Amino acid sequence: MALHAAALGLIEIMASQGNNVTATFDVVKAFNSFQYPRQYVEIGVYLKSKNVDFNAVPSAAILSYNASSAGGISSIENYLKANNLTQSSSGSSSCCGA
Repeated sequence: MALHAAALGLIEIMASQGNNVTATFDVVKAFNSFQYPRQYVEIGVYLKSKNVDFNAVPSAAILSYNASSAGGISSIENYLKANNLTQSSSGSSSCCGA
């Protein structure tokens, strides 16, 4: 789940309008949650299992390598499976939800 061209464009637009880094991360986090709905639900379930509220985590942390990269999502999926916190699905894909 790499930062794709649409997110990069969104970052460029926000920067050109003078938005700060925190606001930009917040918008990209929301944007990615629509682009990758399954993965962001899984991140939320993972955080909830650790007694952490998804909305309380800084957006930069959600967008980090540890959560939003292919490796981060894979680790989260493995944790959820190992702890029986996920529903079985017919396949795993990191493609967008569109």
